[in-house]
Amino acid sequence: PFTLTYTDVESGNEVTTEPINKATYNGTVTLKVDSSSYYTESGPQISVTRNGHDYTPFTSNGNYIFSETGTYRVSFTATSKLGTSPNVQLRQEWYEFTIISEDQHRYSYIFNEYENYYVEKIVKDGNDVTEVYAQTLNLPKITINGRKYLSKLVLSYMDEKTGAGTYTITVNSNDRYYSGSTVATRWTYKVTIQTGQAPIRVSLAQGETTTGGITVTFNRSNMWNEIGECTVRVVTYDRSESGNLVYSSHIDSTNNTGETRYTITAEGTFFVQVVVGENNDPIFSYKVTKKAPMNAASIIAIVLAAIALVVIIFLIVKLRKRISVK
Repeated sequence: PFTLTYTDVESGNEVTTEPINKATYNGTVTLKVDSSSYYTESGPQISVTRNGHDYTPFTSNGNYIFSETGTYRVSFTATSKLGTSPNVQLRQEWYEFTIISEDQHRYSYIFNEYENYYVEKIVKDGNDVTEVYAQTLNLPKITINGRKYLSKLVLSYMDEKTGAGTYTITVNSNDRYYSGSTVATRWTYKVTIQTGQAPIRVSLAQGETTTGGITVTFNRSNMWNEIGECTVRVVTYDRSESGNLVYSSHIDSTNNTGETRYTITAEGTFFVQVVVGENNDPIFSYKVTKKAPMNAASIIAIVLAAIALVVIIFLIVKLRKRISVK
């Protein structure tokens, strides 16, 4: 019912093909719906969800354009005007794909089994590790033309066999319907597995309280090099379990230079966080609290209490001396 266009991460060229269900891409995806004379004047209709929620994609010249990271599910419906029974609604079809950022650093990544799909090629930091991983990783496999391939892939910075690095992954849908045709049955995308410390400076120690302003400082270039695409944010949970966003600054390939500073001036308990991905998964969290400074009345009361304490101590000492003399 539609064609799909995306940019190949290896060649940099645009590729137009029939959609492959459960595919993963690194950049913008464009869907062009077939609006041939086969359908009624209303044409085909699509509905979209992103990460399980209703979503309205950007449209241009009848094309649907997806650029945000996330998992999309596209449903297609249309009414036929041909055949012996015109105006019959065709069956609904759906198609699912995911967009991830190759610049986002992840602790781990999983490609799950689906139908007869297999991992055709794995390149880590420029080295082809397809055969090595197929032989050494304890993961499900599939045999294609006498050769074993992984049908599931798990990458983690904690795994000594995979570990941190930049991975270029090619997956083949192994769709026999297109066997021998020129229709693409594979796609390639990149994943970065990395761990690093968030280079953020906070003017107050973790968990401490102050009455003054709390300054958060970070170098965007250092953040980009350590973590990749991410968002630095300040959240308070004083009035909401879901959190109230106080400050947010996104770092990506187009906005990764210079030093940024933000000062917390409001009262409350705040969490300075670094989050990644479409679900805003936190990889760094730092708790600080700002209380209101004492007002004049409070200060006077403390001073009077201190003076009273000194007077009481003085009187007690004098009385003891008198008793000792007697």
